[in-house]
Amino acid sequence: MEAPGEVIKKIERTPKLALKWTMHNIREFFHLKRCTKCQGFGYLVKDYKDVRPTCESCAGRHETWRCRSPQIVTAVNCSHYNYCYRKEHSKLFTKPQTTPVPATTLK
Repeated sequence: MEAPGEVIKKIERTPKLALKWTMHNIREFFHLKRCTKCQGFGYLVKDYKDVRPTCESCAGRHETWRCRSPQIVTAVNCSHYNYCYRKEHSKLFTKPQTTPVPATTLK
């Protein structure tokens, strides 16, 4: 269901909405198009034929499944907009290290 912002604000105050004598839980949903090849927003891979692949983990120029450094996460869109707008926002994130815990210690 789509509605103008003012209507959404009124609906959000109520946790449920009655439609045709049935109560429905409601929540806001954002649909963002994202290309799975270059990771850009606003379009899909089917919309462009000559899109260079960009890894969603490290922002390198390769497919995500070929990534050799999945621990270093670089936001490709942040890199692009930093360049366009001459900003210096951080684009690097480190995935937290996980340590396997032996099953015998989990009692």
